Amino acid sequence: MIRDFIIDWFVEHGTLSGEQIKESMDENYLEAGMIDSFGFLGLIGACEENFGITFQDDDFADDAIFTINGMIRLMEEKGK
Repeated sequence: MIRDFIIDWFVEHGTLSGEQIKESMDENYLEAGMIDSFGFLGLIGACEENFGITFQDDDFADDAIFTINGMIRLMEEKGK
């Protein structure tokens, strides 16, 4: 569910197709140009709104949040 949401969000707001995103799940999406910093803020807001989670400052210190797989893992941990 989280995985599908994130992939769909990137298809809608990013620059890649679903297949391209699935091939880039471990790439830093900001560095790869999939989204820009405003897109990142939109992603965070969409995740918080749709899943009732809140990101903390510490979450942004871990570079894993800047990959799709890392974001999925973090959200799954927050949803427990």
